[in-house]
Amino acid sequence: MLRNATPWEDVEHFIYPLNEDSDFYFEDDRGKLYPTTPDNFRAVHVGGPNSSVWGVATGHHILRAGHWVWAYFGGKQREILGVGVVQGVAFRSDWSRFAVEIRWDEALTARLAEEPIAYATYEQRVQAAVVRANDSTKKVLFRWLRHQALEPANIERMADVTCLVRC
Repeated sequence: MLRNATPWEDVEHFIYPLNEDSDFYFEDDRGKLYPTTPDNFRAVHVGGPNSSVWGVATGHHILRAGHWVWAYFGGKQREILGVGVVQGVAFRSDWSRFAVEIRWDEALTARLAEEPIAYATYEQRVQAAVVRANDSTKKVLFRWLRHQALEPANIERMADVTCLVRC
């Protein structure tokens, strides 16, 4: 870990774009499909005992366990509304592409629902499945995290989750 760094400053951050007007969808554990809306994201993927598995057409070669992924909803929302930690990346032969396993953070994602990160605050274009956050975007993400006045236990929990998959 970087000296004097918070748990989130010592890991890579990525933006995963979503748009309810796209041909993509969320799928629950029973195989039911849902449009890619923020409400469906929270209902299908956030909380619960399991990680989510999401397809990635690009960016799979740079994602690693322990990296953080921020869910950006384009279209009408134009906001980041979720954050989680990558558990692993693997090729899915049944999908004929790579997939990333993400453990979405329930507490931080709930905070993002109340106080989302608007695209206008960072304006990094994200046109592919997963894009590394640039320095300007990371400053906005880190400022948002610091602003949350997270309890020390929550910060330690995210550090532990990150460390469990990459330390």
